[in-house]
Amino acid sequence: MRYFYWAVAFLSAALLFIVQPALAKALLPLFGGSAAVWTTAMFFFQATLLLGYAWAFWVARMSQRRARIVHGAGLLASLATLPVTLLPALTGSLGSPPLGRLLLILIAAAGAPALLLSATSPLLQSWYRLRFSEAVPWRVFAVSNAASLAGLLAYPFLLEPRVGVRTQLLLWSLGYAIFAILCSALGFSSTFRREAPQDRARESPPSRPAVMVWIGLAATPAALWMAIANFISQTVAPLPLLWVVFLSIYLLSWVLCFSPLSPYRPRVFRWLLPATIVALAFGMRENAWGFRLVGVLALFCGALLVACVFCHGELYRRRPGAAQLTGFYLSIAFGGVLGAAFVGILSPLVFPNPVELPIATGSLALFGLSLLFHASSRRLLRTGLIAAAALLAANAFEQRAVLSVRNFYGALQVREIGAGASRGLALYNGSILHGVQLLDHARRMEPTGYYGVDSAVGLVLNSVTKPNRRVGIIGLGAGTLAAYGRPGDVFRFYEINPLVIDVARRYFTFLKESPAHIDVVEGDARLQLAAESPRNFDVLVVDAFSGDAVPVHLLTREAFELYERHLAPGGALAVHVTNSYLNLPPLVIRTAHALGYRAQTIASPADESRQVSAALWVIVRGSAPPAPQAHVWTDDHSDLLSVLR
Repeated sequence: MRYFYWAVAFLSAALLFIVQPALAKALLPLFGGSAAVWTTAMFFFQATLLLGYAWAFWVARMSQRRARIVHGAGLLASLATLPVTLLPALTGSLGSPPLGRLLLILIAAAGAPALLLSATSPLLQSWYRLRFSEAVPWRVFAVSNAASLAGLLAYPFLLEPRVGVRTQLLLWSLGYAIFAILCSALGFSSTFRREAPQDRARESPPSRPAVMVWIGLAATPAALWMAIANFISQTVAPLPLLWVVFLSIYLLSWVLCFSPLSPYRPRVFRWLLPATIVALAFGMRENAWGFRLVGVLALFCGALLVACVFCHGELYRRRPGAAQLTGFYLSIAFGGVLGAAFVGILSPLVFPNPVELPIATGSLALFGLSLLFHASSRRLLRTGLIAAAALLAANAFEQRAVLSVRNFYGALQVREIGAGASRGLALYNGSILHGVQLLDHARRMEPTGYYGVDSAVGLVLNSVTKPNRRVGIIGLGAGTLAAYGRPGDVFRFYEINPLVIDVARRYFTFLKESPAHIDVVEGDARLQLAAESPRNFDVLVVDAFSGDAVPVHLLTREAFELYERHLAPGGALAVHVTNSYLNLPPLVIRTAHALGYRAQTIASPADESRQVSAALWVIVRGSAPPAPQAHVWTDDHSDLLSVLR
């Protein structure tokens, strides 16, 4: 019977952490591939964890018979929400704010199942303690987190490479139905001893300061892992693998710290934690990204593991007796929601710059000073505030931005770069360059950045000599490509981020001074193109970046079929594939071949005197024999591991 409890707990935890990346991946195309989809999804599941623990806390205080009926009824009712799917009525609401729409979609798709899965671990531990009076339920918590880790790792390495998103969600729905049946059967088949009043009486309730420490120790690592993942995703790409890596470290620390082999030793962490804080401060600096990706990831992974082991090790040291476990879990879940809400909701709304990583690091320093060195509250507050302020000031000084703005789709900065005749104004999304304009009045309409006259896109645009050219451009940036416009031309830009449109018009003059007629369409390019009649573009440019990668939904077979519909006979498709970490040209070439087109990769060098960056493009034009067996991405199936350098 013990193994039945463990099996149900394992299944529930694994299911909870498989659905998170699966749902987030399904939602990415609806929100332009923004990394905020991941942070918002993580906040949603942290919130359902809190609600699930609150449900368990409530049910555990009922009579045994009533608890079984209530929880069983909840499980039965949740089956009515299956299979997990994205409601068309919500996914089609293009005009609504993205954050609210995303949360509504998540609630409708998986709210009830996620809540009941979250409730399972603390509820089963409570029942386990009553069924086996000599048992220590904390080990079940470690097993549950091990299952969460297993489910999470199964996604990128087993499910994503082999199974499409629709099939993933159908299989998950089947697994949840099996879980609901097993959990109900377990509840109704078990016989529990009655809990004597003295069992609770011999344990005094936790003090308010103790509960506050629990909440803080849970909030800090939750905020830290999400802040690190968000920071790197904005620099690399919103890859499921990156989020899985950092969330796995977070879960691994729970497993380690709540097991007999806990690595947490306060004496060791008195020197290890300060070194970790210094490493995090170094990793935030842009010059750290001169190192190879593997080195930077190793730095952040190591720092996150140390931070999480410290916080979760302290939580285990300060755990209450078994009778208070549901309240303990409720405090942990509340702290997790606070950390996730700060990174995923509050910070993008309040701060113009991504400051969540410096603040989370300052919080870590605060708890380290307090718990490892037993500092007084006044000294703790003063030192913690100084540390957080120093990190924020160093970050702000390093960036020296003319403008910093932020919304759901990313953090934009306008900075002055270069000197003398090559001095220019640059637009950055995170640390990725999205356009440059020279400040010299005589040269300010020169194409710069990845779009110089010797770049592939420049050569293609200049090769179309017919009058009244029609050019479509997916991704606006600073509007640099408008510099290629001629009188009578129509340049039509598609841009999902309204802040990018505003900044391009206010701080750069490419759109205003172009001789061509300029149209700027706000919204996701695929959704907009799908709703439009054929545009007969002579050139269609795909240049929409999310971090340092083109969003996946713009590289699928279905996307290329849509581009084909909007190209004029003999038209060319130019796909920007400059990327430090993803090898995208082979994928684009295979997709072009599958549709019967020729494709060529063209690289161009950098020229600092003209503020031109090294660029890599794939140009698709002309017919070729189709290659139907070519391995291409589709809307239902893509595998980012296959293109990772």
